[in-house]
Amino acid sequence: MLYILQGNPRELCKARSGHNSGYFWEESRRARQNARNELERQHDDAPLYSGPLRMIVTFYLPFPCSMSHQRKLISENMFHILSPTPDDLTRFVFDIARGVLYRHESIVAECHIRKLCSFDTRTEIEIEEIHHE
Repeated sequence: MLYILQGNPRELCKARSGHNSGYFWEESRRARQNARNELERQHDDAPLYSGPLRMIVTFYLPFPCSMSHQRKLISENMFHILSPTPDDLTRFVFDIARGVLYRHESIVAECHIRKLCSFDTRTEIEIEEIHHE
C-alpha cells in the first residue's frame, strides 16, 4: 500500500530548552497531528498491519537554495545529500504511523530510505507485509 504525505518532509523535533523552544515543539506537534490525520484518511479504517513489514520511505526534499534554477531542472529526483538526516526523517514517519498503520514500529523488519531532490516535495511511504514461504 502506498501512502503519500504532501509538503516538505518533516523531521521529528527533539525536545529542546531555551528561547522559543516551546514554539518549535508546538509547531512540530501540529505537523505530527496533521500528518497522522492524513495517514488515517488514506488508510481508510483498514485494520492495522500485524505481521513483519517491509517499509520503503522516499523523501522528496526541496533543492538547496544555493542551487541555480538551471541546475535544479537537471537535478530532479537526484539524491539529496544535505540535512536533515534520514534517521530524523524516518523517526517522524514511525511516530505518526504508530497506532494508525501498526500498533508499534517493532514489526518493521525491513526499511529502505531514500532522500531525493524535487520541486514536488512529499513523503511516500510504501508498506508491504512480508510472507515467509
